[in-house]
Amino acid sequence: MPETINDFSPSLPNYQLYGENGQESWLDWVHCELIADRSRLHDWEIKPHRHEMLCQLLLITQGEAEVMLDDQHLRLRGPALVLVPPLVAHGFSFSESTIGHVVTIEEVQLRQQLLPFQGLQSALSQARAIELDAIASLELDTATRLLRKEFLSTDRWRMAALTSAVLGLALAAARLLHSSAATQPGQPSRSIGHLQRYKALI
Repeated sequence: MPETINDFSPSLPNYQLYGENGQESWLDWVHCELIADRSRLHDWEIKPHRHEMLCQLLLITQGEAEVMLDDQHLRLRGPALVLVPPLVAHGFSFSESTIGHVVTIEEVQLRQQLLPFQGLQSALSQARAIELDAIASLELDTATRLLRKEFLSTDRWRMAALTSAVLGLALAAARLLHSSAATQPGQPSRSIGHLQRYKALI
C-alpha cells in the first residue's frame, strides 16, 4: 500500500504538458512520453500544478515516487499506477532510477471515446494511486507500450490505431482500479467534484 508522506509546497500553475503553457508540442488529443523525458529536465521533480482539460495516467514500472494528489501525499514503489483527472492538483518527486510512461489525454476526446461503454468513464473520474502486482503491471505495461508505439508511428491509419490503443489502456486501468481494494486517495475534493460535474454537463 502507498505510504503517506509530508506535504509538498502548494504552488499550482495550470499547464498543458508540465512546463509548457502553449500548444507547440500538442499534435494529437493524446500524448505519450517516458517519465524520464520530462522529469530529468527538472531534476526528477514535477512541482504541484493542474491541468484544466487533460487527464493523465502514469505507469511507474520501476523506481520510487512521492506523489501529491489534491490533499493526499503518498510514497509509491513501482510497479504502480497513478490516475490524475482534470483539475486535480498533482506533483511528483521521482527517484533517478524511475522507469515508466506518462499518458496525457484531452478530457473531451476521452469522454467521447468512452461514452458508449456504461460506467467506464466514471471508473476513471477519481484521482487514484495504487501499487501493482506483477500480472497487473505486465498488462498495463503492454497496453502502454502499444499506445506509445502508435503515438510515435507514421503508419497509415495511425489515428484509428491510436484511438484503439487509448481505449485498450483506459479499459485495463478502469478494470484494475474497479477491482482494487486500495482506498486512497479517494474522492476528489468537493470543489473539484463540482467543477468536474459542471464541465461534463457542458
